[in-house]
Order: sequence, then structure tokens, then C-alpha cells
Amino acid sequence: MPNAWKECEDIARIDEEIAAGQKRVAERIHLIQWLMENGHDTAEVRKQLQDDEQALRNWREHRLDLLEEVARQEEPEL
Repeated sequence: MPNAWKECEDIARIDEEIAAGQKRVAERIHLIQWLMENGHDTAEVRKQLQDDEQALRNWREHRLDLLEEVARQEEPEL
């Protein structure tokens, strides 16, 4: 299998991770709102939200790196 195909498979897997991360972030935001409305502490959930947001940034950055690598591999040699 050409290396670009492997990287495309990796990108698809990363897309799944990004989608799952976006869902976790939305759920955490909803939970924080609920906790605040009901007078509960949100410190731990806010920390988890920050961790999830950082993980999302990392996945997105990794995805871009792979896309750039695929583009380089597909460039015609001169």
C-alpha cells in the first residue's frame, strides 16, 4: 500500500477522533451550564473541558500535518 494511502487512513481515523472530541466538548459545556444553574462546583469539569479542547487542537494539528505530507507525496517530481 502506498504511504499516501496509509496516511489517508490515518486522516480518516483522526477525523473520527475529532468528531468524538467535539462531542465531548459539547457535553462538558452542557454539564458546566447545568452545574452552574444548580449551584454546583464546576472546577473539575472545567479542567476536563480544557484537556478535551487541548486534545482537539492536537488532533487537528496532526491532521493538518498528515494532509501536508500527502500533498508533498502527490507532487509531481520535476
